[in-house]
Amino acid sequence: MNTWKKYFYEHFHYLSTAGKYSGIDTLRFLAIVSVILFHTSKPDTWFFVVRLGWLGVDLFFVISGFLIGSIIIGQLNQSTFSFRLFYKNRCLRILPTYYFIILATVLAHKFLNESNDSLMWESIAYSMLFFQTTGPYFSLVTINNYFVPGGTWSLVVEEYFYILIPIFLYAVSFINKKMIPYVLVSLVILAIPLNSFITSRFQEGDFNWFFANSIQFHSRYVGLCLGVFAAYLIRSKYKKNIDNNSFLLFLVFIMITTVISSYFYVYPEFLKLPKTLTWQTIFLPTFAGIGFFFLILSYYHVRSVKWIVVIARLSFPLYLVHIFFLNFSHLPSFNAWPVLSLVTLLICIPISYFLSLAIEYPCIQLYKKSKLSKPVKKTMV
Repeated sequence: MNTWKKYFYEHFHYLSTAGKYSGIDTLRFLAIVSVILFHTSKPDTWFFVVRLGWLGVDLFFVISGFLIGSIIIGQLNQSTFSFRLFYKNRCLRILPTYYFIILATVLAHKFLNESNDSLMWESIAYSMLFFQTTGPYFSLVTINNYFVPGGTWSLVVEEYFYILIPIFLYAVSFINKKMIPYVLVSLVILAIPLNSFITSRFQEGDFNWFFANSIQFHSRYVGLCLGVFAAYLIRSKYKKNIDNNSFLLFLVFIMITTVISSYFYVYPEFLKLPKTLTWQTIFLPTFAGIGFFFLILSYYHVRSVKWIVVIARLSFPLYLVHIFFLNFSHLPSFNAWPVLSLVTLLICIPISYFLSLAIEYPCIQLYKKSKLSKPVKKTMV
């Protein structure tokens, strides 16, 4: 087998092989598909579930918290955690693909003869440094709306999380590992009063309420913390009880989802334009995060179908590519869901595959090789 054939084979093996927690791949698949369906549907679409697709971002947050929390907690338990390696691996996993999309955005603007003034370059600097979540923190809303690929606010939230969570877990673990779940639960409980205080200066219906409380780290860290909490429980003495009660945990998820869905079914005006959400943004991320917390605990060990695993592995480049495609295609004006959704998937999945093949996977290989070459320190904790 020559070098290129071997590389293609190894890449496909990576794409089609489920992770340690195989059910997470199915949940990641559901998250990316729901987000794409939401972005490619019209506000007045007849299919109610599609309009709830923005909850896929909340599911992504809980999944990220679970996977990253599992890595950090596992390494802390074995006394092998390294801040340098953790941040290096996160950079290799995210930055090359993300920066490539930013470059593609610049080139597309140039090719389409769109504005190329200092505002765009300032926007690029903000996006590269993960400052593009605007609102009360910055006065650059027009920069975010026009030049930066839409939807990148969620990457900002995750990057803040990646910076803070290892410091947080290390500090709490240094004091007492048994405090981790209690501190995480306290942060979740704190979320609603914290967001109520932050948005107290806005009037009901003020559009700025959405920016202040819906796309900022302080309003979305709940799902990430709940994901870490789920990872802690899976790695604790409670794992057997969790596995034995998977069905009951799944029923709790169904109950919470039913309550959220029923609310929006009764008040559909919010689904027609989510940016009109005001006080709902105070409790929705918390309720959604709790629901997905129970979903992960009940489903993390379920086997995933191979083609679902492939889409799940492509979820990060697919998320970026579909946003880039929608920004420049202008297709929303020619047809409504589901035609646009199908066209988007048929175009973006192959592009995401080649992006993964050429950029994402080589960087993943780099940090996997460094992980394999590092001796494991077997210290009893």
